[in-house]
Amino acid sequence: MMTFFLSNKMAFVEIFCVLLLIIFILHLIKRPRIGVNEPPLVPYRIPIIGHTYDFLNNSKTFLKKCREKYGEPFSLYIFGGVVTFAGADSIHEVLNNTTAFSFEKGMNKMFPLSSISKQFFRNNLPPRIKQLAREISSKANINVSRMQKELLFEIEKVFGNCKEPKVFRNIHDTMAEIVAKLTINLILGEECALFEDLVPIFVELANITLGMKFVPPILSFIHSSLNGYFVSLPLRNSLDRHKNIFIQRCKPIVEERILQRKELGEKYIQKVCYCFYT
Repeated sequence: MMTFFLSNKMAFVEIFCVLLLIIFILHLIKRPRIGVNEPPLVPYRIPIIGHTYDFLNNSKTFLKKCREKYGEPFSLYIFGGVVTFAGADSIHEVLNNTTAFSFEKGMNKMFPLSSISKQFFRNNLPPRIKQLAREISSKANINVSRMQKELLFEIEKVFGNCKEPKVFRNIHDTMAEIVAKLTINLILGEECALFEDLVPIFVELANITLGMKFVPPILSFIHSSLNGYFVSLPLRNSLDRHKNIFIQRCKPIVEERILQRKELGEKYIQKVCYCFYT
């Protein structure tokens, strides 16, 4: 009996030591690494957890204390990663410094879409956010007037002059469909916007993408890529489910535009959409 008790006790001690070793290794792996020119990291008490609890418990008060004590910008260790906070006085310096700030990486942390987009481009590189942003900004005037025109057209089409009473049971879904049509028009072009079966797909993708932002990144304590993989699973599955419809609708239009470009050469007029900037 005594031997059985001692063996169980030793087993618990061994398990406890193994757990301590695992926690220590995770701490060494996940400890924040701050570069020479990066903002200072606010000290924290609990390894691995860092500032996560304080940030989630009362973020407004906690950020105010950090700003008063350490100035801005400052860095916090949240969900297994270093997050830098900049106020109104310093945010312009951060955004203008392209070597220190990457809009593309920042967007990918909020919405991990790069790993999803790569599988749909096969051997080609997926579109870069900087390139798309450059194209959008260069045609801002054209896009604004075009989107205003399309928005007024869709509102008139859905709501009309309302001479007769109309019932909209869910205004959120109605507005989501209008925005989805505008998005299809802007990204894929006017031809694809005529296909009604693409509208609910874009509404679904938009809802899933927005929902990704509100999922707490618990798995980031282990690794950020692991959290990004599980968070993006619903979007990945949705794209896999609807990709045949995209191919069926978009392939003939893309092939026709490529043929026109080859035949007309320099006389070809580029369509105002962003699927050709990928």
